[in-house]
Amino acid sequence: MDISQPSESIAPLERYRIFRNRIEHEDTLIMQRLSWLMASQSFLFTAFAIVTNGLSMGPIAGGNVFIGHLDTLARIIPVVALINSLLIAVSIFGALKAVRELRAEYFKGEFLKTVPLQTSRFARYMGVSAPVLLPLLFLAVWLYLLLI
Repeated sequence: MDISQPSESIAPLERYRIFRNRIEHEDTLIMQRLSWLMASQSFLFTAFAIVTNGLSMGPIAGGNVFIGHLDTLARIIPVVALINSLLIAVSIFGALKAVRELRAEYFKGEFLKTVPLQTSRFARYMGVSAPVLLPLLFLAVWLYLLLI
């Protein structure tokens, strides 16, 4: 059954619940993705700090191979972090696009136009500021660390 088209068989309240549940599902996905971002970035920052600390200690007797590995890791970790941040940002933007499309599709029908599916536009923008801006912040920080 296509929920985007108003149907005689779907009561207005049931149609509202269907759309509302789909929006809640997308919102849950956004928060899960933000949790992935924070966990992965904290792990990568820790790894990067350990590697740079090892590099700052200089070579020890017979440790030139080890220093070479540390140098490689110091270049790879920011690249992994950048790709991680970018992929999570894209998935969050995808979920936000899905919510926007669901809202638009819901309001195409004449049912329940007075019952809001979500809060006001301003409150929604404030609510998604962290999921939208945090990946971009991590992208900028890792890019900076990669280029210095």
